[in-house]
Formats: sequence, structure tokens, C-alpha cells
Amino acid sequence: MLTFLTALVCVAMAKITPHIFPVELMAPDSGGYIAFAANRTVGYPLFLQLVHKIFGTHAIVPSIQWSIFGVAAFSLALQIQRKWGMGYGILAILGTLCNPEWNKYHSMILTESLSSSLLLFVLSTLIAYTRNPKARKLALLSGFIGLGILIRPINYTWLAAPILFLIIFWSQFKKRSAAYFSALLLPFVCVIFGGMHMYAQHHGVYKTQSFLGHNLIGKAGVFADPACPTSNPTFVKAMAQKVQAYRTGVEKISTIQGHYFLSAPFYDQVRFQNQASISRDLGIALTDDEMFSISKELIACNPMAFAKDTLINYAALWLLLDFKTP
Repeated sequence: MLTFLTALVCVAMAKITPHIFPVELMAPDSGGYIAFAANRTVGYPLFLQLVHKIFGTHAIVPSIQWSIFGVAAFSLALQIQRKWGMGYGILAILGTLCNPEWNKYHSMILTESLSSSLLLFVLSTLIAYTRNPKARKLALLSGFIGLGILIRPINYTWLAAPILFLIIFWSQFKKRSAAYFSALLLPFVCVIFGGMHMYAQHHGVYKTQSFLGHNLIGKAGVFADPACPTSNPTFVKAMAQKVQAYRTGVEKISTIQGHYFLSAPFYDQVRFQNQASISRDLGIALTDDEMFSISKELIACNPMAFAKDTLINYAALWLLLDFKTP
């Protein structure tokens, strides 16, 4: 039943979503992924190259992304069904496949679709491990997290999952430390270093990407505080002035959806317009590494606020959007 429901809902939503959210296949960032620009991680460009090599076109990408997401949703729902019952499995299918905020990205050449699919696989593997702890499930978890990072740098936050597992299931890890630690570490290391090698073949440096700092400053910059010790206090002070109005406004919003609608576009404003205008006013040109350092310092200064903001925005992606929110 779950298989049939997944296929039915997946096909229906693939047909309906473009009418709810009319989107173009190509977004402003799509060209960078197709050309494998230096400011992109290797995962999604490699996926696009593989699709084009097999099918000779990128027009098929939405169908493939929908299919992968459908399999990921089914995997999660199946594990939920096995642990908590059929009713919860059905709710998982409807909750994942009927999420319009996620669904619009499956029709676009952007990383959000594959990243969302990998997140579902991570959650599925976590639940599978709690049902039947095996080293191979830890290996799958490790590999999925590595792939997620190669798709989107922000997915480094997924590393919280294995750390939390170490804490919760420490007694099991102590008994089989070599096998469990190897399963949790080796696939991740192999995937990451494999991605770094492929990136180096194209761009000459061993990195997963060269845009992490630029992306992270969008969220970390929201918490800019001149009182925080940073490597560039002048930049931080100027950023704090620019984000003050936003911080005052977002504190008055009571709904998760409202927070998401206000914060999502503001992150882009911080990392593009604000960062550029401050750099221009100060006569500086921050490198990606410098922005990464500043971001880490701001997050370290206010970790709970950053964690809360990140969790709220992740939660918003799981909820049906409040269309009454301006």
C-alpha cells in the first residue's frame, strides 16, 4: 500500500506543483552548476554532467529529481511505518510529498531538491539504526552526510547527527568501537576526499568548494554584534547597523512560516547587497576564507541564537505554507 501511495502522490504532485508555483527550469544560479564554476561544490555539477551524458539534455532533470525524492520519501515512510505503524508511515508520505515549498525546487536546476532527498535518506537511516543497530547503517548514514555536503556546503550542519548518536548510543559504540567508528568515519572521509579530488581536477585546489564563507555570512551576519571579538571588528560593526532593523522585526513574529518568509530573502540581502556595500564603503575586498572566519566568530559568540534560527527555518520547510502571511 505504501509503495502505491508514494507513486500516486508523487506523480500527482509533480503534475500539480508547476501550476501552484510556476517556475523555470533555469534559475540565476543554474548556469554555475552546469559549468561547474569554482564557487560550486562538486556534487550537483557532477550529477548534471551524468544526466546530460546519459540523456543528452538537462530537460529531464525535474523528472529525475522527482523520482529520487519519491524514493527518499518512501524510504523514510517505510522506516517510520516499521517503527510506529502504518498510519504514521502514511502521514510521512503526505507530509514530505505534499510540501509545496520543497516541491517547487524539483522542477529547477538547483541543489535544493537533491539536498532534500539526501536529508530524507539521513533521517531514514537514523530511524533504521534505532530499530536494528548495525555498522552498515552507520556506513550509509556517513555516506549520505558526505554526499549532502558535496551537494550543499550548509549541510555540514548534518554532522550533528553522528555526534548526537555517539552520545546517545555510547554504550554500543564502546562494545564494538573499531567496527562502529570505522563505519561512521570511513565512508564520510572517502566521499569528502573524493569530492575534493574531483574539485581539484577542475579548479586546481583541494577544497570541497570556495563559497562556504560567502554563503555562511548570510546567516551569521544576521547576528553581527560589535561586542563579539572578531578578526574584522569594523566590518562587523557596519553589518550590525544594517541588520538591526531586521532583528527587531523578526523578534515580533510569532509563526514559523512568518519567520521563514522574512528571513529567507534577508539572508541573500546580507550576503550579497549588505556585504558588497560594506566592503565598498570600507574599501576592502573580503576573501571567502575571511568571510568564513568572521562567520565562525559570530556563530561562536551567539551559538544558541544561530541554532534556533537554523532550526526554525528547517522546520518551516516541513510545514504547509501560511499563504496569509505577507
